[in-house]
Amino acid sequence: MDAINSTRAQQAKDEANIRHVVAQMEAHWNDGDGHAFADLFTADAHFVTIAGQHVNGRKAIAEGHQQIFDTIYKNSQNTAMSTGVRFVRADVALAYVHWHLRFWQENGWSDRQAMSTLVLVKQTEPVEWQITSFHNTPIVTP
Repeated sequence: MDAINSTRAQQAKDEANIRHVVAQMEAHWNDGDGHAFADLFTADAHFVTIAGQHVNGRKAIAEGHQQIFDTIYKNSQNTAMSTGVRFVRADVALAYVHWHLRFWQENGWSDRQAMSTLVLVKQTEPVEWQITSFHNTPIVTP
């Protein structure tokens, strides 16, 4: 296999692994597991919430998500409707994820959508992709 085909094959494998990270985010959200959700992030990750709050570190991400999973988003379901991936370098990628969230609000089910931008880095020990930055933006219908 020549170098170009080898690079393409590795990039396809990396893209599949990044899509798997997004699928794990969805699963851990739907399980209401803040710690498993946060394990997808680097220890020093940055997270900007849907409300614009800036959270630093895996521990804070875990605690914040567990709090919302136990309260306002209890039994909610979040679905990654589409994911786009763009490589910045062989070990840095951007993922754009369109989410659909269904949650109970007062007297009925409510639906919201958001677009998230993830910066992922490829770790070497163990070899895996982790989120180092996450920015969440609500999709507002005019």
